[in-house]
Amino acid sequence: MSVSNSPPVTNDSPVVVVTGATSGIGKATAIFFANKGYQLSLSGRDEGAMAKTVRACIDAGLSQQAFPGVSYYCMSKAALDSFTKCLALELASFGVRVNAVNPGVIVTDVHKRSGMSDADYEQFLERGKTTHALGRVGLADEVAEAIYFLASPASSFTTGHLLSVDGGRGIMAPR
Repeated sequence: MSVSNSPPVTNDSPVVVVTGATSGIGKATAIFFANKGYQLSLSGRDEGAMAKTVRACIDAGLSQQAFPGVSYYCMSKAALDSFTKCLALELASFGVRVNAVNPGVIVTDVHKRSGMSDADYEQFLERGKTTHALGRVGLADEVAEAIYFLASPASSFTTGHLLSVDGGRGIMAPR
């Protein structure tokens, strides 16, 4: 038997949709919201990892910068930023708020899963200390807390916002 300090999930509990919930920021966000008593709608590409995320949630209680060489990535992030703003306008009359976060370098396994070696990843994280104004890279839990803020009543008058959770990377000189 486990004891949870999480609020109970009810039909009146707010709903959050988390994409990429099988790892990294998405997984941390899903678990964070589960701990806050939210109803969850999760998606991800790895069925086994999704099962682990779902289990963790049950156990819990229920780009704006352009860089050369990554044009498709930058284009996709710009499209998501625009989509966020358009959807916010389309859904505002229904009382639905739509916001997004734009994270900097966050410690997750996404780079390793794409083939980066452990040594190269450590160098990447070390270099990240010089590309973020705060002198460090971020943690998935820090992004999850920012996402929670945007979804919480504390930001009830916020919609169409793109919140940079990047340790100041977006205001630094290009890499």
